[in-house]
Amino acid sequence: MLPDLETLASRLTAALSRGRHEQRPLRIVRRSLPPFMSTFPNEIVTFQSPEGRNRRVFIKYQVGQGHDSYGHRGDIPYEIEVYQHLLQTLPGFRPRCLGAHADPRTGDFALFLEYVYRSVRVSDIVWKRAIRQPEAMTDAANDKEAVACRSRLARFSADQFVKAGTELHLIGHLIGPDRAQGRSPFGHGNDETIAVSILLRVAGQIISASTDLFTDGRQYAAAALLRQIVEIEYAQYQQSAYEASAGIIDIPFPDSGTCELLQNGVLAIQVQGVTALLEQIYSAQTDNRGIYLDE
Repeated sequence: MLPDLETLASRLTAALSRGRHEQRPLRIVRRSLPPFMSTFPNEIVTFQSPEGRNRRVFIKYQVGQGHDSYGHRGDIPYEIEVYQHLLQTLPGFRPRCLGAHADPRTGDFALFLEYVYRSVRVSDIVWKRAIRQPEAMTDAANDKEAVACRSRLARFSADQFVKAGTELHLIGHLIGPDRAQGRSPFGHGNDETIAVSILLRVAGQIISASTDLFTDGRQYAAAALLRQIVEIEYAQYQQSAYEASAGIIDIPFPDSGTCELLQNGVLAIQVQGVTALLEQIYSAQTDNRGIYLDE
């Protein structure tokens, strides 16, 4: 996702030399990732100018694909236009745009901004203020025994995910009709089972990595990883996706005997005489701590 050293040096040289008669190559001294990641890949780069002066820049990348959220966002090309044609005209605005790389043919874009030392994101300020207010929440978050317990639980969950994914991968490879019927390009017995096994193992690795990050105090990076598991993308619940994968069933009520059927029977959905979905009966028990379901 990040360019190699030679490509980065070439693009950064071209961007910073724009408007000059000659391009004098610069030297990359250091590349480091920021303490948090956003929608687009980014990094902090220290380079040495032809005059021997070290400077630091913050770079955001867009490689091949955008993330316009169905027209709600403008991606890196739009951000470049805003910086170069709007914010650049404000003399006191920071961070200042140092240049950009744009290749519409390949979809590769890079925005080079001056690095703002001792900067703090507004979201960081709000987050720190929020965790200072509820003392009980702060105490619980800093309780060493509770932290150790949550860490053990997370690692146990990660191990179980990986173990289940590994066993399911073996089952999916050995059992199923896909290989015999020539439907699996990889020679598996059941490609759907293999897909689920991969998801389980990936989830296990994400949980394990996020646990390490939380333990090291890198909350934002850990939260970004956890969102890969718990966050639902807009594409999954937008109207077109809902209409393509869901539906509404009208049940006549209350003057058709439906009430008695609902009380004494179970719901079933049948397609051409075949039961496609059958209601499961559960009994619920609750106490002050949670809700428990028993089949």
